[in-house]
Amino acid sequence: MSRSVESYSIHSVDDILAIPDMKTATEILRRWNVETKGLKNKDEAIDIIMNNWKSKLPDAAPKQWSLKDRNGLHEAIENDTKYRKRLRGFYDQITEYINTLPSNYRKDLEGVFPNLTKTIEDKKRDVGSPDCTILVAGETGAGKSSFINLILQVDLLPTKQLRCTTTIVELRKSVDGRKTARIYYKLQDGERQPRQPEDLALDHPNGLQDLQAKMSYEEDGETPYERIQITWPFLGLSEGIVLVDTPGIGERRQMTKLVERYLTKSFGFIYILNTANAGGIQKGRLRDFLGMVVNAADEDFNPSSTMFIGNKWDQVPDRDKEEVQQGIFTKLELCYRGIRSDQIYYISVTESKKATDYGSMSAPHVEMLEGMERFLPASLRNKLNIHYRFMSQILKRSLYSVKVAKGMAVQGMEKQKERIESIRRQMEKLEREARYSVGELRRELDDEVDRLYKDTADFLRSKQIVDRMFRWADSDCARASKHWNRTASEASERIASRLASEINIWEKNERITATIKQKIIKRFKKDFELMEGQIQQIEGVLLDGDTKAVTDLHKSMKRQAPVKQIWKKAKARDDDDGNVKGLGGVISSLGSIGSDKSVKAIFRSYKAESASEKMLDATERFIQSIFEKDELKKNLKRFIGKFVKGIDSIAKMIPDFVRADTELINRISSEMDHMEDNLRNVFPQLLGHSSTLQGQLDMFFVHTIMERDFRLRDVEYSKADFLGSGAFAEVYKANLKVTNPPTRVALKVAKDPLKESNVTDILLEDRTSRELKHPNVIHYYGSVLKMDGTGRNSKVYWIMVLEYCTDTLKSVFIDGSYRNPGKLRDYPDQIESIEIMSKSCVQICEGVSYFHKKGLVHRDLKLENILIGEKGDVKVTDVGLTKEAKAIAGSTVGSPVYMAPEVLNSQGIYDRKADIYSLGIILWEMWYGMDAAEHIQQQLFGTLGKAVNQGLRPSLSMSHKPPEDWGNLIKRSWDSDPKMRPEASELRDFFAKFIPKRIR
Repeated sequence: MSRSVESYSIHSVDDILAIPDMKTATEILRRWNVETKGLKNKDEAIDIIMNNWKSKLPDAAPKQWSLKDRNGLHEAIENDTKYRKRLRGFYDQITEYINTLPSNYRKDLEGVFPNLTKTIEDKKRDVGSPDCTILVAGETGAGKSSFINLILQVDLLPTKQLRCTTTIVELRKSVDGRKTARIYYKLQDGERQPRQPEDLALDHPNGLQDLQAKMSYEEDGETPYERIQITWPFLGLSEGIVLVDTPGIGERRQMTKLVERYLTKSFGFIYILNTANAGGIQKGRLRDFLGMVVNAADEDFNPSSTMFIGNKWDQVPDRDKEEVQQGIFTKLELCYRGIRSDQIYYISVTESKKATDYGSMSAPHVEMLEGMERFLPASLRNKLNIHYRFMSQILKRSLYSVKVAKGMAVQGMEKQKERIESIRRQMEKLEREARYSVGELRRELDDEVDRLYKDTADFLRSKQIVDRMFRWADSDCARASKHWNRTASEASERIASRLASEINIWEKNERITATIKQKIIKRFKKDFELMEGQIQQIEGVLLDGDTKAVTDLHKSMKRQAPVKQIWKKAKARDDDDGNVKGLGGVISSLGSIGSDKSVKAIFRSYKAESASEKMLDATERFIQSIFEKDELKKNLKRFIGKFVKGIDSIAKMIPDFVRADTELINRISSEMDHMEDNLRNVFPQLLGHSSTLQGQLDMFFVHTIMERDFRLRDVEYSKADFLGSGAFAEVYKANLKVTNPPTRVALKVAKDPLKESNVTDILLEDRTSRELKHPNVIHYYGSVLKMDGTGRNSKVYWIMVLEYCTDTLKSVFIDGSYRNPGKLRDYPDQIESIEIMSKSCVQICEGVSYFHKKGLVHRDLKLENILIGEKGDVKVTDVGLTKEAKAIAGSTVGSPVYMAPEVLNSQGIYDRKADIYSLGIILWEMWYGMDAAEHIQQQLFGTLGKAVNQGLRPSLSMSHKPPEDWGNLIKRSWDSDPKMRPEASELRDFFAKFIPKRIR
């Protein structure tokens, strides 16, 4: 609600800047007994009000804020220097470790990481540099250059509409106080190499004027400069932070590639939104740009090292501001995963600049700069994280290859020769199948491109497109300008936009690409899901007995993404065209009206009264140009290829995998004569060295790089809230105070402190838990670190924050008051009990099926690990042992009575069907209300493994046994042959039939 003139009071600089009109300003001056005669406008009145307010209340204006002076950022930069030095030390240790590796294992690393020695040296040099590059981007007219001038506290970049930056500008703080610029030239036609860079002294009388002319240089729509580097003693910039100003997104299509190149070496970025224009987001351009950000960063993408600045906030009416904020956040959330509302700041750069001119600062300005104080350390951490990930990948691949060799050595020479030959045959077959399938898919892709090319060409020459493209109303035409090239550029953009829209409408109505996508993805899924299954089997054999090395390796290796995930992403893009640049954009991007003499003639004589006729000529040139080069078919192929974007990486990944591991096996085979010595001396030393290095690296990550989900003060609990204890942790009931209202949670507090020997496993459990999102799987909120002691003797304990549950299924079905069906005499009496049991069974199977669909095996399913949530839903928990199916080969983990024969005997590979065996035991317990371990013990003679192998199972012949179909399903679930066991989804569907609607 607006204030009346009489009641308007001044308490801050923001109140002065918010004075709505001349009438209010003059009334305030009269109340202050200040002469108003001769005042011409509101701005003059505000000047006088500001000076009077400051003179009367000298302490009211906030102190000038500078990024340089902030303690938090200063500390972050000091820490960054120490951390980078530590990472350089890790690179030295890893180099030393690689040099100590036997040649076979060194060659394996070099096969996975080409030019490894040079790459490590390059990375070491990079981490030694204090530079942290921050990219600043935004649409044309959003006020990006003005924003940069504001935070740097100097009017350096050109900000007038006709004098905006048209090239990449790098800005860094001068260490010696000098003001200089270096201009880098593009390679011009006819040149073998670009001109030598040109240096400018900016403290020269005409230096700044000359620089701004070059930054905004524009002749024939093109700048001759590749980039401009500016060094200046900026008050608002810390040493090591490099700001990169980019031309407006959407201003010129050819600038996109340059921006993308900078994204790959940036550790954070700031995007400027124009809140006064369509709610601040031009959805298509922003979506494409943010998609480019995520893709350029790949696995190194970190949403917390991003800021969004909603500029021109003063132009949004107060009544609309809440709605605009919500709209901006919703749109950003759709195309930028992980965005939080506190990463978006709303400000008027113009108003903030006025405040700084008065020697003060507006509240939004201060708030935004405080946000930067949090944002810049996140960007510094992101840079460190990239190096941590790379070193971790090297160590985990090394660990994998050594463990494969050890596993093969343990089995004995003769057995290994047979095994190696079998694996080699499998790999050769897999490589042949992979090449054939990729070739078939590419041929199918080419056929579809040919069909799409013909359909597109027919449409572009059709009467429909002529009727729509060649009619230009005066209001739709480009605006006349004294600069012909600006008019031509705007005309080209308008034609491209119209053409893209028409093509997209046509494509959507005809469902052309949707049909192509569905066909390709169907083929993609069928062939490569099968191949991934074969890869899992080979890996399982190779790792014989280990369950962590390959899991950790695949979670850390960004280039070995699972095949299933690639086609699933392609399917997601099929369901949501918003994530793929439209066909119209792909085709229209090829068009051009040219820049020859005839084009100059068109636009030099361009007048408002003849605009429609000139636009018609330009449109004809634009559409014709699409066919002049052989680019249309290439672009269409790239467009369709996006729907199966991983095809090339898969085509490379499978042969690479086969080749790397085949070579590894061949090298290991050559070591057969030295296996005894290797087992006794080589393997323990290598495993110990690599594990120690990984542990040290992971401890460094936890203490310096890892982003904290919560602080200890965010959770509230006491020893009195104890819920239970396991082998590795104690569980407490607690309140998570950062939510409103506080959320009741369970804290899983590790008994042992973090150390080099356990931190790697804990981080693997953390990563696995974060990936699990399902109503029948316990929810993981994140982690907390608890410090105990100070200095060298301090210890750090890992705490998992989990969804709070009220009970376990064991306490209900075995120890509780539930009337189990097996305890009731007649079937009519059992009906209600069967319905209740079936409901729980369906939810258990939903959770287990979710694990299996993600390629995971739980490995320790039992009634104690199945909880009941606060709303009564069943929750599968204790995912610490859950591992990828491909990682499991002969390891015995879990509770013995629930273990399948293949697990108990530690022989062969086991997969998700081991969980089905456990479910069979659980179903028996839920029916009879008895502990299976106690029941089995009474019948046991000899070892459990031997008895289970001979067919010993809990009895289904006792009184009140299950109905025949129930009994048969339980028997199938615990069958000795894993292939005979049903899937979790089949179990779910079976029990769902017994749940009446009234209890669903």
